[in-house]
Amino acid sequence: MNKSETISSEPVFRNRASFYQDAIRLLGEAAQQGAAAPNAEEAIYAITLALTNLLGDREAHLRPGNLKAGEFQQFACGAFFLTPDGKSNLLIAPVNYHPDQNHMKVDATIGHPGWMVKNQKPLLLANTDLDSSFVKILRTFRGGSVCYAPIKWGHMYFGQIICVAQQTRQPYFFLFQ
Repeated sequence: MNKSETISSEPVFRNRASFYQDAIRLLGEAAQQGAAAPNAEEAIYAITLALTNLLGDREAHLRPGNLKAGEFQQFACGAFFLTPDGKSNLLIAPVNYHPDQNHMKVDATIGHPGWMVKNQKPLLLANTDLDSSFVKILRTFRGGSVCYAPIKWGHMYFGQIICVAQQTRQPYFFLFQ
């Protein structure tokens, strides 16, 4: 069965071989851009931009029922670093966040970003509509699905990368599958 033959109520999965090729290419380009970046935030931005362009089901908006009235398919990504006092997550290198959210601080105990600080493990929320504890952080749109990945060096936790898609019925990320 090819993508055009897929029943709309079933999630559509990308060809894994082409996904992995795209991932290697995009992440390789991000690593090169990061190595040449003038500062750490610009290096991380190369990664968040690559993830925004890589993750998520790019055809989700084509399937009936995946977006509510007035919603559009959108993707965002940013890195939240834990402040030295451990009380806040500081947003850096945001892609598709509202401009005034760059360098905003979010309490390190609230919502799923707080869960990440406490547990330091990857997390995938396939549909935030079904999760009453989801806290909206984006000013540009409400994420329909969200994946969280810890930023660690050895056993030391520094923060998290959060990637979001506005897909509310059958959201899909490849990161942890």
